[in-house]
Amino acid sequence: FCFAGLRASWHHPQTGERIDSCAIVTTAGAGSLAQVHERMPVVLPEHSYASWLDRKLTDHAKVSSIAEAHALPDEFTHYKVRLLVNNAKAEGRELLEPLGTEVGGVGTGSQRQD
Repeated sequence: FCFAGLRASWHHPQTGERIDSCAIVTTAGAGSLAQVHERMPVVLPEHSYASWLDRKLTDHAKVSSIAEAHALPDEFTHYKVRLLVNNAKAEGRELLEPLGTEVGGVGTGSQRQD
């Protein structure tokens, strides 16, 4: 899958320093993902990759239509994981281990919080 993103390079007006920046485009949370968070990344369907990456495409309406045709959230499986994932310094495979079993797109089971 591919998240819709934006990238820009520009120069700081006071220092002249080159700034490279990027952002992931988000939309309102939908389907079972709305139970997890109010926002979700725009996930582009494979047939939209080339259009999204076309630097010559600057028409706002066309760009918006590509982003609005994002993959449906119910195409994803998600599950609860340890709250430790919220710590930017945390590392390790245990961060990806499911807590309980996946049911209908939303994990259930153990409520372990470490």
